[in-house]
Amino acid sequence: MEAVEYAVPGELWGVVIAGAIISLAASWVFRLESLALHGLMTGLLAAMIGLVVFFIATIDRPYRGKDSVTPFAYEILLHDLMGKETPRPP
Repeated sequence: MEAVEYAVPGELWGVVIAGAIISLAASWVFRLESLALHGLMTGLLAAMIGLVVFFIATIDRPYRGKDSVTPFAYEILLHDLMGKETPRPP
């Protein structure tokens, strides 16, 4: 199996999404005088959870896409350790 075929398992995605839903639902258990402040706090929690999910999705497949990890760093390491031919940058 190649490195580009690895990904975050579907079970982990299920746990992340379920945890996000439970966290947002649990935020409404707390009682605050101001509904606007409560909405702001819930919105900030949702934004943080959204950023975490976005980060997981971004690093899910690091060897694919426009901003992927290239093999150039590994070629430099191979050159330095094994004395192979000098790599050229991509």
